[in-house]
Amino acid sequence: MYEKAVVNLNKSYLFPTYNKFPLTLVSGHRTTLWDDEGKSYLDFMAGLAQQTGAYALDKLRKELKAYPAIRIVRGLGLLIGIEFTEPVAPIIQKLHQNGLLVLPGELTSSVLCQAYA
Repeated sequence: MYEKAVVNLNKSYLFPTYNKFPLTLVSGHRTTLWDDEGKSYLDFMAGLAQQTGAYALDKLRKELKAYPAIRIVRGLGLLIGIEFTEPVAPIIQKLHQNGLLVLPGELTSSVLCQAYA
């Protein structure tokens, strides 16, 4: 079975920093997840991600108003998009140096950031 093969790969290649709950999730819809045996679970992390992302987005919008190179800041959950009025390559370089995961949308106008709590 595919799920068991993935579990075995995890055991072989991932560092065992803590005991993992033997659970193989195979599908989900909104806040409900199902394992490979058909049992359903509630996913409470979605709400946490939404709250954390909303907090980070609010802080970013307030802080970044002072920078004329930023056109707009928008986001959903833990993904935040920032549109710029100038090339972003130098900005991306500085963000990477500070440890932020940044993916360029277009090298001249936007980036996608991963926010962390």
